Amino acid sequence: MLQGALDLIVEWASTWQLQLSVSKCNMLTIGHVPFEVKYSVYDTVLPYVTTSRDLGTVIAQDLSPSIHIPH
Repeated sequence: MLQGALDLIVEWASTWQLQLSVSKCNMLTIGHVPFEVKYSVYDTVLPYVTTSRDLGTVIAQDLSPSIHIPH
């Protein structure tokens, strides 16, 4: 289901002659996931990460705010 949505985004970008920045894409699962499904964009498998930055905000897999709180 998610791979189908990614394929539609790739198709939309191609129609409008836009390039997706695959090097900035990754997969972040929230909570515990017992297996990893491989998702891809432009035949590039997206890496799984434990934290991801979006618009300057870091989101952790466990949703912990500790990355934003100085020690």
